[in-house]
This record gives sequence, C-alpha cells and structure tokens, in this order.
Amino acid sequence: AILQASKAEILVTSCPICYKTFKEEYGLQMQVMHHTEYIDYLIQQHYLIPRPSEWRTVFHNPCELGRGSKVYAAPNRILQAVSQKINTPYDDENSLCCGGSLANTYISGAQRHRISTDALRIYTSYQPDVLVTACPLCKKTFAKKPDAIPVKDIAEIVAETC
Repeated sequence: AILQASKAEILVTSCPICYKTFKEEYGLQMQVMHHTEYIDYLIQQHYLIPRPSEWRTVFHNPCELGRGSKVYAAPNRILQAVSQKINTPYDDENSLCCGGSLANTYISGAQRHRISTDALRIYTSYQPDVLVTACPLCKKTFAKKPDAIPVKDIAEIVAETC
C-alpha cells in the first residue's frame, strides 16, 4: 500500500531476492527493476557516460538474478562498457553460488563456507583485478574471505568510471 501510494513509476532494488519478490509476488502497478537493469538503461540513454577502465573483471551473477530472474544481458553490457570483462564458463546460467543464501537452511555453516571458498577459488583462477557481483549478500560473502581479491558491486564499478 505504501509503495502504491507513493505514485512512483519505477522501483529499483539492488537485492536480487527483493527484485524477484517485488516483481513476481506483489503485483505492483509500477515497473520493478534490478539496479543492473536501471544502470544499463541510464548508460543506453547516455544519462551515465562511463569511461572504459583497464580493470580485468569477472562477474558473479547472483542465483536469484541470473537463474532465478533471467537477468543476464544488462550486467554483461555494463561490464563490457566499463572494464575488460573476462568471459568464463561460469557466466550467465552457469554462474556459481556464493554460498551465502539466506533461504538455504538445509546446509551447514561448513558447507556454506566450502561453497563460497570453492567459487572464489574458481573465479580468482581467471586472475581478475576485481570480482564483481550485483547482490549485497554475495558481496559480503565473498569479501569476508581471507586474502580475497577486491569484491565490488557493479554499481561501484560504474560510479568509479563515470
């Protein structure tokens, strides 16, 4: 009721779980966009004009954003515009789980740790300068690993290149 009363035309969220829930479950009378879609739109419309950087990036597409909501094109276009995106077999629908899902109550803390450690090891094997994601929980999960490479949200990368 609060969102509808706001008369907003677009709801933008950085959380893929919130994005999927608002888009599919709430029946809102407004457009729901993940921030990667909104940033991509702003770049396409020339409201944001990022400068290409020399950063070599690997993209971790969050489970609920990629496989859950089929959002692949926007983050890929963004990273191709702002960085030297490294393509891997783990792009798009093959993206790895970060191990930090709040919804998965069936695995232990040790299993979560192993999932995130294994994913980070695979991503860093491509020798990126930055591991980029589009989910605050994924960022937090990967960033808390000891000796981890820098982990940034895609919005941070864009902000640093504009």
